[in-house]
Amino acid sequence: MKRRQTGEKKGSQKESRKESRKESRKESPLTPGLCSLHEKYRKEYARNKPYTHAVIDELCSRERMKAIHEEITTKITVDYKETDLFKVLQSKELGNISIDDDLPELLSLRTAIYSSDFRDFISSVTGCDDLIDRVDCSLNAYSTGCHLLCHDDVIGTRRVSYIIYLTDPDDDWLVSDGGALELYPLDSTSIVDRGPKYGGAQGIPVVAPTNNILPKFNRMAIFAVQPGRSYHSVQEVFALEKPRYDYRLQYTYIYFT
Repeated sequence: MKRRQTGEKKGSQKESRKESRKESRKESPLTPGLCSLHEKYRKEYARNKPYTHAVIDELCSRERMKAIHEEITTKITVDYKETDLFKVLQSKELGNISIDDDLPELLSLRTAIYSSDFRDFISSVTGCDDLIDRVDCSLNAYSTGCHLLCHDDVIGTRRVSYIIYLTDPDDDWLVSDGGALELYPLDSTSIVDRGPKYGGAQGIPVVAPTNNILPKFNRMAIFAVQPGRSYHSVQEVFALEKPRYDYRLQYTYIYFT
């Protein structure tokens, strides 16, 4: 993906453009009434296996999400990164994007995700009532051969992880394309119950995942970060010339002493 080069705007034309962006920022792209469905998703979250998680389809209106997809695929630069854990193309931290970055649709999504209403929705669904308004976010692109190996997402004060999938809206993602979010249960012989104060049951994951979530366009996956419990990976992408984009975010929590 390459950032487009735009010419400078002058005078009233520049101000008009800024005002237009401000207006788009005010309009949430989230599907109307989504946050009122917290009880429905709370129940799904509680019963899902191998550990608590939720999947929300049609997170935003289709047209708005298509506009967001257009922005991220034409205006955001990603860099290739590879370690012993992952192979991925990743953007810079997107928590600091502003009106001047000319990403009005993505900014409107980020604003909606950062809102207190949505944070309350996430808290209600996951039962995590200690969330603060800090949210880290970046764009990841998984092209052919890219992957993310099994881990539990425990880094610093990370509390809830969620992924918004921005795959091609006009080319359905298939099981044969790979790139699924894979969830792993614990090996029963490794489980140690550390009690609620220290994270409850913990252990090591089994070799193979028992739940696979396809990265379908306009879908969000959510799970609470649980040490030694919330093991997941991103399956290798097999599709050719069909990158798997996701907008990945993590909520952090307050330390209590």
